[in-house]
Amino acid sequence: MAEICVVLVEPKHQCNVGFVARAMKNFGLSRLYFSGSEFTPAQKAFDCAAHARDVLMGAENLGDRPLNDLFDVVIGTTAKPHPRESSPRSAIGPGELAERLREVGGRAALLFGREDSGLSNEELDACDMVVSIPGNPDYPTLNISHAAAILFYELAAAADQTVEEARKAEGVEKEAVLARLGTLLETMGYPKYKSRVVERIFRRVMGRACISGREAHTLAGVFKEADDEIKRRRKRRR
Repeated sequence: MAEICVVLVEPKHQCNVGFVARAMKNFGLSRLYFSGSEFTPAQKAFDCAAHARDVLMGAENLGDRPLNDLFDVVIGTTAKPHPRESSPRSAIGPGELAERLREVGGRAALLFGREDSGLSNEELDACDMVVSIPGNPDYPTLNISHAAAILFYELAAAADQTVEEARKAEGVEKEAVLARLGTLLETMGYPKYKSRVVERIFRRVMGRACISGREAHTLAGVFKEADDEIKRRRKRRR
């Protein structure tokens, strides 16, 4: 997954910057940048950041340098996406953004616009992607730190899922799958000799597929649920 870098464009309010830094720390992000006019975090920002002071201390001013030259992917945020899907400013949701960034390497800049006017049309047009958080159409604009927290959560959840799916299933996890399968076959009334054949075949299938830990957990859960359902139905018939 891409390394997420947070870029605040011409921020004005110290508390907002502090709260964004705090949300970043909550979800394991640390790369904070300011774009446009120079911004220096003051004591108020540090107070609002609480235990995320280190994020503010490490923040950098990018000035007017083109973001597309500094980052591999640039993502703009907007409260009012363009209604036409064909428009360069048509937006995706937070979940879709997280899914797309799971497949991307390098550094991704997540841009948050000015507190009063957001990102300009020109700035959005220069972005590789635009994301918008669905909300009340009568009042869609979120505080910058609230919007940031929602997006950071989605990105962190996708990153955790990526790690889990990338980890190959350990021997004990594959044995747990086979144990659940064996119990299910027994409940179904499979002859023991046939069950052994099925389990052997399934072991080979798992070996060839190099299943992940997440996949092993899912398979074991499905077999258990099927076994429990058969037993519940039998009880109801009595």
